[in-house]
Amino acid sequence: MAALLQRAFFGRTKQASGDLLRRFSGRLPAAACAAPLPLARDFAAGPYIPLPDKLQEGAVICYPHQGRTFVLGPNEPREHKDGGFRIAVIGASGPMGRQISRSLVQMRKTFSGLGPMTVQFVGRREGHSIGMLMGLCSELRDAYEEFCPHLEVAVDLEAVRADIIVMAAGAMLSPAYKTHADLVTANAEIFGYYSSGLVHNNSRSIVLVVSNPVEFGVDTFVSAGFKQEKVLGTGAYLDSMRFRREIGAQLGVPRQQLSGLVLGVHGLGMVPCWSTVRLSSMASPEKEEKLEKLKSEGLSRKHDTNAVRALAYEVRDMMVAGNALAATGLVNKQPADVRAAVRRYLSFFSGPNYPRVGIAESTCRLMGDLLNGSETRSAAQVQLSSDKFLGIQGHAIGAPVLISGRGFSLAPLELHAMEQEAIQGAAKEADELNRSANAMNLFQMIKRKAAAKKVPA
Repeated sequence: MAALLQRAFFGRTKQASGDLLRRFSGRLPAAACAAPLPLARDFAAGPYIPLPDKLQEGAVICYPHQGRTFVLGPNEPREHKDGGFRIAVIGASGPMGRQISRSLVQMRKTFSGLGPMTVQFVGRREGHSIGMLMGLCSELRDAYEEFCPHLEVAVDLEAVRADIIVMAAGAMLSPAYKTHADLVTANAEIFGYYSSGLVHNNSRSIVLVVSNPVEFGVDTFVSAGFKQEKVLGTGAYLDSMRFRREIGAQLGVPRQQLSGLVLGVHGLGMVPCWSTVRLSSMASPEKEEKLEKLKSEGLSRKHDTNAVRALAYEVRDMMVAGNALAATGLVNKQPADVRAAVRRYLSFFSGPNYPRVGIAESTCRLMGDLLNGSETRSAAQVQLSSDKFLGIQGHAIGAPVLISGRGFSLAPLELHAMEQEAIQGAAKEADELNRSANAMNLFQMIKRKAAAKKVPA
């Protein structure tokens, strides 16, 4: 009832709304009047407060649903929870972050039962980031006015408040960064900057790491102080969806009728686990028989990361040269597990800033699994505190997990001996990559200290 009255008062000043509510309060149960009205500026009520020319340190630009834009100062009280939830997208002004932001807003109806939803877009003060994020808010409100969540723009890490943090900042595979080794060089320091800057105000948050190398990203956020069971990398989740789609295309069935996991490292070293693949009982016996043949072939084929990497680089070079049809034909000739690993190179190297639609949608689906109130069996990059998964411990790896609103727990899973061996090999590769990234971070820290000493006091 109080909510109905609040809507009835829409457009009135705060004082007038309060007077009217008191006039009706005697006719309502006490509980209906207990919740205070939101600030007038949270709606379209009251006089418009002009935006400042410059954003104060720690301030946030707020776009309330069906309200006027305003700036919330660093020392002003922040409404949080209200029975709802907050999501922060780190790197929202980049091509990956923008696509994730759009997918999140589109999924607002899916999250409608969870109460008010706020999406905070986190960018930088340098360059055009603020302008791009304000433009993004304007476009999203134009497109999804009927159900758009509350939106915010933050460019200082101390202003970030979220229940779920999506780490999407940094370089991506592209013509400028052609290998995961290139991404280590580009992103190692970025992971350290954001993880250390966010943990103070968000130590209880769930973190979804989308940026690569995802294993190093997970380890960095855990090392910064985020809870181990609440930091997940999205790579294995996305790889599993790609694997199921390729199998489904070959069988002529929807991906939804298939289960199956990809574990190990994200990318070309991923380990598609044919032993985990199952087909829904809705499928015909002929489809089941065809799947068993594919599984038998897949389990008899030795996992060769070097061969997959060589093929991916060939596809990459063909795409960069403009031979898209020939590159696609080469990918289509491969078995389903190899196609799942390599097909991404057709889009990643088709041009600059190609929209990462698949990655964005899978990230939002994973978020749905976290928020749907149940445990979902899946795969994700996680750091394990025990050696219960193939003896791997101390660094992140794609593992079978149960995902819920509390984070993850390790899911029991029996694997073929060859799959176990491949995952253990992938874990060694991930550990070597992490050592390289840590060395890069140490080198950058030494450079910063040396530069600071040269600056006169």
